[in-house]
Amino acid sequence: ATLTHDLPAINGHALTTDKEDTRTLWTTISASSGANRESTGAKLWLDGQVHATLADSVPQVGAPEAWKAGYDGDGVTVAVLDTGIDPTHPDLTDQIQDSVSFVPNENTSDLSGHGTHVASTVAGTGAASNGDNTGVAPGADLLIGKVLHNDGYGYDSWIIAGMQWAAESGADIINMSLGDPSRTDGLDPMALAVNTLSAQHDTLFVISAGNSGTTIGTPGNAESALTVGAVDKQDQLADFSSIGPLDYSGAIKPDLTAPGVAINAARSQQSTGDGMYTIKTGTSMAAPHVAGAAAILAQQHPDWTGQQLKDALMSSAEALSDSYTAFQVGTGRLDVAAAVDTVHAIGSTFIGYFEWPHQPTDTPVTEPVTFTNSGTTPVTLNLATTGNDAFTLNDSTVTIPAGGEMDVPVTADPSGIAIGSHSGYLVGSDPTTGDTITRTALGLLKEDERYGLTIKLRDRNGDPTQEFVKLRAADSWFSQFVSVDGDRTLRLPPGTYTLETTAEIPGERADSLGL
Repeated sequence: ATLTHDLPAINGHALTTDKEDTRTLWTTISASSGANRESTGAKLWLDGQVHATLADSVPQVGAPEAWKAGYDGDGVTVAVLDTGIDPTHPDLTDQIQDSVSFVPNENTSDLSGHGTHVASTVAGTGAASNGDNTGVAPGADLLIGKVLHNDGYGYDSWIIAGMQWAAESGADIINMSLGDPSRTDGLDPMALAVNTLSAQHDTLFVISAGNSGTTIGTPGNAESALTVGAVDKQDQLADFSSIGPLDYSGAIKPDLTAPGVAINAARSQQSTGDGMYTIKTGTSMAAPHVAGAAAILAQQHPDWTGQQLKDALMSSAEALSDSYTAFQVGTGRLDVAAAVDTVHAIGSTFIGYFEWPHQPTDTPVTEPVTFTNSGTTPVTLNLATTGNDAFTLNDSTVTIPAGGEMDVPVTADPSGIAIGSHSGYLVGSDPTTGDTITRTALGLLKEDERYGLTIKLRDRNGDPTQEFVKLRAADSWFSQFVSVDGDRTLRLPPGTYTLETTAEIPGERADSLGL
């Protein structure tokens, strides 16, 4: 045998041996340990292989408790906009209602395997694993929009076309495990499409935060999106999971987290590899856990809007380590079992953007946090703010009437705190047990030294026009894209910047254009 690792934590060693030597090794070890078993207490264990599977991550977020209560997403439609689907996979054969490709010259086949993996996390039945790898909402129906090429990339136009189709086709929830790391101001085409379609169709867009480990890009930066970061099996934030605050606004994102590390879900049989399941890691794997949870809530509350689903999932999340801020993990880790409770609150409130220069007399800002009770009896909660002294309450309790709402004022005071982003939580707890019932993320930004840069965008005739402007600081390689409609003033740190834009103009002939 060959020694591969010393394991002092268990007073042991790891050994390996060639297959043809296993009988000799076993005979030798068993004979020697048999003579000394009582005195040495030695044991031989096979070196087990451990994977984080849907069999682990789905119970981690509390889905089986929701199933026992009668909610598995039945009657709810979830659209998965991704790399396509393998419709022959046993976990998905009965789930798919329709599939359309928005990628030129490609059908909905999933040669990448990403889309099939994501779809099975949302609503897979686990048929190929005797139910072990069941998705979060196995009763939900699926709409499949192929918006990403077989190589994994996609253009904004393909994705927006898929979003439009999914919303108009009646999807209650749309999962988008995709993104562009470019830092925009939230006025780029994809983010605008998310906000517009959310408002028009009451659809909830569940979007992965991204895997850059830095600022969240589009479309996860859309205000109405439920933006999802990733944690591992031990509820530790994944080092790749993109975080906030958002550029320009300083707003809180991601909204919450879900398991996204080493997730074992359905493998497209059209992709390379072997077996019915495969392991993938990323915020792409976290988002479909949340989309499935949203389907469960939508079944329980078929009259709820997308915003109500978002608030309920966020405010019921499980608290993570105090070392994390709301800008890293949102309200915490998805907890489906808690989400089906009757009392919820607004998921997050960004209370104030306090511009530089600051004065000792800077005025505090107060915003309401709304609590909702969908039950038949009034509910009283104890209230407290945690994580930052910048946030204060006037009331220590709130009683939410049956079937009603109640606003709780929360004040953000910029005096006495350092420049930068600050976050905390408003926690509502049961007065009897002390158990946390609701969590609302709170945020404010006390601006560092900044000045206004006004951009005036004019066409060749001198009239105001609308385009995207590329902005780059002289000491940075990274460009930002901002939408300018005529005039716009940006708040920027002191420094030297370059700005660049292009606009289409009529060409020399009727059928030509210039730049």
